[in-house]
Amino acid sequence: MNRRQTDTSIHQLIEAYEAQLLEGKSAFMDEQAFSQLIHYYGHGLEYEKALEIADQALMYHHFSIDFYLQKAEILLAMRHYESALALLQQAEPIAPNNSELALLRAEVLLYSGKPEEASNHLERLKNNADTALFCDICLLEAAIAEHRQEYESMFVLLKTALQHDSENEEVLEKFGRCIALTKRYEEGIAVHEAILEDNAYISIAWYNLGQAYTYLGKYEQATEAYELAYVIDEDFLEACKECADLFFETGQYDQALKYYEELCDRQDKDPDLYAAMGRCHYELRQYSNARAFFFKGIALDPLNDDLFYRIAECYMQDDKWLKAVYYLEKAIDVEAENETYFAALGKCFVELDQLEEARSALLEAVRINPEEYLYWMQLACLMVEIGENEAALETLDMGEEESGAIELMYCRVACLMAMGKPKQAQYWLNEALTEDFELHPILFEIAPQLSTHPSITAIIACYE
Repeated sequence: MNRRQTDTSIHQLIEAYEAQLLEGKSAFMDEQAFSQLIHYYGHGLEYEKALEIADQALMYHHFSIDFYLQKAEILLAMRHYESALALLQQAEPIAPNNSELALLRAEVLLYSGKPEEASNHLERLKNNADTALFCDICLLEAAIAEHRQEYESMFVLLKTALQHDSENEEVLEKFGRCIALTKRYEEGIAVHEAILEDNAYISIAWYNLGQAYTYLGKYEQATEAYELAYVIDEDFLEACKECADLFFETGQYDQALKYYEELCDRQDKDPDLYAAMGRCHYELRQYSNARAFFFKGIALDPLNDDLFYRIAECYMQDDKWLKAVYYLEKAIDVEAENETYFAALGKCFVELDQLEEARSALLEAVRINPEEYLYWMQLACLMVEIGENEAALETLDMGEEESGAIELMYCRVACLMAMGKPKQAQYWLNEALTEDFELHPILFEIAPQLSTHPSITAIIACYE
């Protein structure tokens, strides 16, 4: 049955159930119909409605252990622990050796703050447990270990469960998370490689392998593992996303775009996905395409300041400064305390030769984030350009006090040279080189012409 048929079926059940209630009757349905309704409302977090239907189900099918289990699970989700335990105790005479009842009882004990009781209860269950039950017991014992923050024990328990059932997806999922908690990446890789040697078509195992390789910085192996996880299971969209994100982080923008496009075709559209696709096009210098995706994101989220900023960045790359200003101001309308937006606005105004507006924007940037030396540097250089030399030096004084950045000492050298004060510049160059010689190339980034200035290069040579 496909998804559309399933949706139609469940809505027909809901209508039938509600119709009986409207007629003032107690709703009667067969066990399968009741079970589907409970699952539907429980999965949708409508616990009160799910509980109501579970009670109706038990009224007509009071010997069905499945409804006791479903109702207890709902009570657990609602954190009604004592009610859940009482219900499970009520169900025990109906199915005295039911392992699902026993496991759920242990789970309720755990989450109700009784991990010792839960652990003792599970220990008794181990006698004569088959493989499936043993794995379930290990899973719960691992949950208890996690609750106690005993992550090494959790690792051992999950590894033991995998030795009994290497294809158990729930165990594999939790084992992948446990590897990250314990940082036992190499051992985790070895376990998964052994599993995949026996059966290479377990998508979650490839995904876990990708996670471990990523943590170890083995990005090529990681992307290969994510790709295989997605090839094996095309519904495994998380693997597709991890693959896309990692390709992006490693600068492989064409490959990242390929997997983001897969996501775009397979899931509901969202601003973050459009933003990611736009960023790929931006890094590929396809600014028009990038803007198109950022605009798609804005259509879904009109108050997304980051997307307005990224649209502005595209226009800046195309030297369309007025359009960039327009979208930066829209970003600032949404988020007025982001220094990056004001710094970019300052750059645009400089390019438009609106220097007073540029100064105002940069003053906002340093107000919001006084610890970032770059904004102080840009402000000081602008002040020199508009002839406010003393204000520029005062700006550098404040910037050094706020940020403690040696870079601003090199900026002071560039400003003093631009002011025609070479002796003071040489003094501050010696101070800066003494503090941090390795930073001296920033001087030539600020003022490229100084890279061939005889006195400047001679002083630097003395420190090499």
